[in-house]
Amino acid sequence: MKSFAEIQLPALSRPSSLRQVFLLNVGFFGGHLLLTVFAALIFSHSLAGHFWPIWPAAGITAYGLLVWGPRVIPGLLIASLLGGHFFIDLHWGINIWFACSEIMGSWLGSLLLRRFCPGWAGLQTVRHSIAYLLLFAGIPSLFTAGLTGAGGWLFTKATGNIPHLILFWTMAKAAAIINISTLFLLFFHGKPAQKTYLDKRFLLLGTGTLGAIILLFFQTYPSGNLAVGAVFLLILPFLWMLANYPARLVYPLAAIGFLLALVGTSMGYGPYEHSHNLYPETLAQMVGILLESIGLIAAAMMYERNHAATALETANRELEQRVFARSQDLQIRNRELQIRDAFLQSVTEVNRLFAAIEPLELSLILVRFCEILVTRMHLAAAWIGVVDEHTGQINIPAKAGELATPLSKIQLFCWATAEHTQSPSGRAITENRTLLFGARDPLFEPWQDLIKTHRMGGSIYTPFVWPDGRRGVIALYRFDDSVFPNAIVELLERLSEDLTAFLRQRKVAQQLDDARILQKTMLISGDIALQAREAPQMLQQICEELIHSGLFNAAFIIRPDEHGVFQALALAGHHVEWILQRRWSIHPDEVPDGQSLTSQAWRKREKLIVQDYLRALGPETDWYAEASQNQWRSVATFPVYHRQECWAMLNVIGPRPDLFNQEITEVLQQIALLVGHALDEIHLKSELLEERQRQSHLV
Repeated sequence: MKSFAEIQLPALSRPSSLRQVFLLNVGFFGGHLLLTVFAALIFSHSLAGHFWPIWPAAGITAYGLLVWGPRVIPGLLIASLLGGHFFIDLHWGINIWFACSEIMGSWLGSLLLRRFCPGWAGLQTVRHSIAYLLLFAGIPSLFTAGLTGAGGWLFTKATGNIPHLILFWTMAKAAAIINISTLFLLFFHGKPAQKTYLDKRFLLLGTGTLGAIILLFFQTYPSGNLAVGAVFLLILPFLWMLANYPARLVYPLAAIGFLLALVGTSMGYGPYEHSHNLYPETLAQMVGILLESIGLIAAAMMYERNHAATALETANRELEQRVFARSQDLQIRNRELQIRDAFLQSVTEVNRLFAAIEPLELSLILVRFCEILVTRMHLAAAWIGVVDEHTGQINIPAKAGELATPLSKIQLFCWATAEHTQSPSGRAITENRTLLFGARDPLFEPWQDLIKTHRMGGSIYTPFVWPDGRRGVIALYRFDDSVFPNAIVELLERLSEDLTAFLRQRKVAQQLDDARILQKTMLISGDIALQAREAPQMLQQICEELIHSGLFNAAFIIRPDEHGVFQALALAGHHVEWILQRRWSIHPDEVPDGQSLTSQAWRKREKLIVQDYLRALGPETDWYAEASQNQWRSVATFPVYHRQECWAMLNVIGPRPDLFNQEITEVLQQIALLVGHALDEIHLKSELLEERQRQSHLV
């Protein structure tokens, strides 16, 4: 169904400039005169004399007042006066009366249509079509014809044919509005829903219909002919064209056909030439307006039916889409609930792991942590990472799942460099927030082959902080192209908080355990110091006891000789003999041997502690490789005072960073004091023994 275009009338209250008003009046003045000249030419042989069967200029008057209101009255009034004087030969009195009647009737139609049908938007509905025909065309045309008839009676005093003329003028005015005004509204204010196009069928049918009208209305017929009935068949092709083509194509064709029928009738031809009760033109007007009205209403009915069917089809399609979307949403929600439930079960089992009475080694606990997540949530992989702040590489101390092994073989970096791109886990760490990624995210571009091979899908990363301050991340991966629901973000963040709390608690417990072990070592060292008879043996035993505590992988006591070079008095631990292979000096001008931690502590006569020894050294240091190989991760050195002077340095090296907390540091200081007191005791005993021997010798 090709409907009439939607028509949008501008608001009459819309302001216009003087220039716009002037141009509008000039345009309507010219259009009114042109239509008057056109009517005068084609109806020069009208049977009714100067009264034409259609007044095209009245159509532009009605259109102008409907769309633009009274601001175009000056141009229309002047054009009507000039046209009536020069082309119809009306006297000025009746000419003014007729012009004012035409404008008043058109203004009445505009008021009626806007007042009683405020939402009028064209001829697409039956209600709007009837309102247009009745309020805008019918009543104003009758009103104008009545005023015109009254004016004719006042000025001519002739009453014989006034009723016939009133009916004639009513039909002429209505025909002008239905044809001319409608065309102006369609072409200047219509918003077609589809493009206007021509095809062979329309051209053939339109040409044939116009040819039939010409044949029907441009020949003479005997009285009582059947051609009167054939006129009503002309509506059929127009109805078919309205059902299949836009109104912008069909309605001009109908107006041309109506005009041809009036021209033929006014020349004395056609089926109505034998009419005696009414003017033949009046009958042609009435039949033409009736057929056009039937066509307009029928087209509106077809449009409404088609629009209702389309609306129903659209509603059904939208309903199907909503049902489908709702079904998909329910499926997604169901999957999300399943994932959420599996995650909650994982959290419960992880918390039981953290609260176990017999704790496992931390590495085993972290691996078990990943295994629980993979098993419960059916993940492709889960791993825990820690950032190497020197290189930016993310190391993986614990992992589980099918993808864990392939993932552990690739290098992941926290930040982008010239040689490496930033990984998704690195993005989460640097932004310090939980992030969700799909497998097609640009950050995964370097690993697309791995993703396709192992069917890796969405992933989620949440950062956390290790107890020693290093940054870490928990990473989870799914299979295929599925992603994690947003509800998992909050749960995973809570799980990372639980892991952080567990690691901190475990570190505190380990520190307390380390302090307890070291206190026990201090007691043993005290016994060694009390029982010692010789300093070298006592120093060696204390170093060995520190190693036996399990907290350190190297312990040694060194003292500078007369050249300022440290010499080992006692040493114990793994690969500690390497210390004797270097020349450690106390002089600051000797680089690098005079820049060691022990050298600095000796010069300052105070303890020094480095919690991350490898980081403090840096790869460019000469002994960095040996320190890294021997797992020298944290170092502490304490001065040993003998006879009120700094006599030696007690050094201990731990296998992990951040080993020397406050408790361990205090215990090591006490051990250094014990060593000093033991040395003083041995020295005093030695002097006392020498004094006794001297006294005995004197006696």
